Amino acid sequence: MNTHAEHSRCIPVQRSILSAEALAPIVAQTYGLDRVRCQLIKSAMLDTYQILAATGPAILRIYPAQRRTETAILAELDVLARLHAAGLAVSTPILQLNGEQLLAVQAPEGVRYAALFTFAPGQPLSQQCTPPNARLFGHTLAQLHAIADTLAHPLARPPLDLSTLLDRSITALDHVFGQRTADWVWLQQVATTVRSHIAALPTEPPWYGLCHGDAGSANAHVSADGCLTLFDFDMCGVGWRAYDIAAMMARHGYGVLLLDVRGHGNSGGQFTLGWDANLDIDAAIAYLRARPDVDPDRIGALGLSMGGEVAMQAAAHTERLKVVVSDGAGARSIGDSLSGPVNPLAVPAMWTSTYALALFTGLRPPPPLTELIPRITPRPLLIISAGHGMGGEIELSDLFYAAAGEPKQRWQIPEAGHTGGLAARPQEYETQVIAFFDAAFVAPAGNR
Repeated sequence: MNTHAEHSRCIPVQRSILSAEALAPIVAQTYGLDRVRCQLIKSAMLDTYQILAATGPAILRIYPAQRRTETAILAELDVLARLHAAGLAVSTPILQLNGEQLLAVQAPEGVRYAALFTFAPGQPLSQQCTPPNARLFGHTLAQLHAIADTLAHPLARPPLDLSTLLDRSITALDHVFGQRTADWVWLQQVATTVRSHIAALPTEPPWYGLCHGDAGSANAHVSADGCLTLFDFDMCGVGWRAYDIAAMMARHGYGVLLLDVRGHGNSGGQFTLGWDANLDIDAAIAYLRARPDVDPDRIGALGLSMGGEVAMQAAAHTERLKVVVSDGAGARSIGDSLSGPVNPLAVPAMWTSTYALALFTGLRPPPPLTELIPRITPRPLLIISAGHGMGGEIELSDLFYAAAGEPKQRWQIPEAGHTGGLAARPQEYETQVIAFFDAAFVAPAGNR
């Protein structure tokens, strides 16, 4: 007689959640801990368990099977040990009794590796993101980057390069679009445009190097005595650093609000090349003006690449931006392209890309920046351009500067790549930009 059990099929497991109760005695025996309790506190890319023992709390992280090699995980732990040895506050791996760092656990889907980490004291930065803590966060990230530049890069870590950031993402989306051929073609066109921008970015310190990879406010704790500890370096690798400009400003007492406009970075919404980003800038200004620690007459903008275009456009729409530094601004539509020297053979492609984006987003192309920039005066405007920037960057910066009223400054850096002024001339860049903001605000020492 056949039973249901005889006809049942064995289905492979893609992802399991290991029993906290079963893990507790394993952790106790492996690490020599007494009175161990284990509790699952987060299941995402990694499974995170809080370990409570007689010696105090610790964090057990269990990596998914086959997502990271043993070598790559050990490279992450090595990075943490070296950062800690250099004086950076990070959550570090705890050695087992046998001196090993990784514990292999047999799960239904295969071997999963686990590591025990020191507990980061305090509460999540996301729950106490005050201006002093935000400055502390930026300072700590700057320390991380500076220390990392003195270390040999762990080659076993997955790089945060063009292939990882763009190509693999596009490949992963292939099956999602199905029969939506037009949308898929548009997405590939956007990817081509984005790829050229990313490929032009500098690949040397301080712009490029070992970075955290997931440096959000949920991956940092701040203790009552003001110590900030970073953790969860699972995404660490060699790539572009988005926080260096913020760290530079913070060193000179400026509060910094980092903003991803809609459709970019961690912000939702559709990709619009910043055509309507002045709405996002307006929202950011409203947020800052509502804060009791911000002087509403001392709000400025520093924008890089498309951010430089957005900063000038926003300043043309609102007088609440009191000073603008635009680094690497270029053409965001055919209107901007036709403002400068034009290659007739390129006009069809410019026209197509502009109106394809207009059709997809439902937005009208914005006026050329040369029509908007005159509205910024009498507020100060600094235009920075690179000799090896994106197509026509120097020529367009000349036109932008000519369109601007006083007070205005222009700085061309012949040897720099696109937005590469800080990398090419770090001390001079910092001096020039800070001096421009200081003069615009006539700011005393302390918070600006």
